[in-house]
Amino acid sequence: MKRLTILSLILVASVSHAGLLDDFTSGATYSTGFQTTVGTTAASTLAPAIPGGIRGTSLTIDSTTDEGSSRLRVIPTSGRLLFSSDTNVDTSAMLRYGFASGSMVPGSSPANLDLSSTMSLQLSFFSNDLALPITAKIWTNGNANVYSKSLVFGALIPATTGIASFDFSGVGDLTDVDAISFEFDPTSGGDFTLVKVSSVPEPASLAGIALGLVAFARRKKQ
Repeated sequence: MKRLTILSLILVASVSHAGLLDDFTSGATYSTGFQTTVGTTAASTLAPAIPGGIRGTSLTIDSTTDEGSSRLRVIPTSGRLLFSSDTNVDTSAMLRYGFASGSMVPGSSPANLDLSSTMSLQLSFFSNDLALPITAKIWTNGNANVYSKSLVFGALIPATTGIASFDFSGVGDLTDVDAISFEFDPTSGGDFTLVKVSSVPEPASLAGIALGLVAFARRKKQ
């Protein structure tokens, strides 16, 4: 019984060690452009509660056939990052931490994060209507190293939420993370809403502890 209790406490501690990086409630309301022409707009806001104290976003229209537009907004009163785009617009967007205000240089306002025990980055979506390719990047040790992970996040059924996970376990030393970015390449006409960015223990660690609990419980029954 004592051993089972210890294993349970370890599992709870691992889950509770998950770090909230951003819930979009810190900083001012702002919009990264309302673009109708090819080009890039960037914006940032002081947000003391997040790594590096600055949240940066950028929006790029790569091509458009008409007077279509695209928009990226952060609304702290509701804790939302919202992206929207017309169907005739090819757009990409970025969310970044550890970048100085107005800068695209990673680590120019270092996040100084230790992710050695929470190596999986997660994006929590409130909504997403079309397939969404995403690339997550981490810069470490004074930008000496950069690691990236990519996936395609599927469309969500209306009134459901979803999580996109990027497992960086095994890539290298994550005790000194200077900057993090998420690059979005939405399907034309795609819209999505983010509500949280987190770092959590990698799935293998949680799965191993959970399996240990199951095995021990079975032994107790026999």
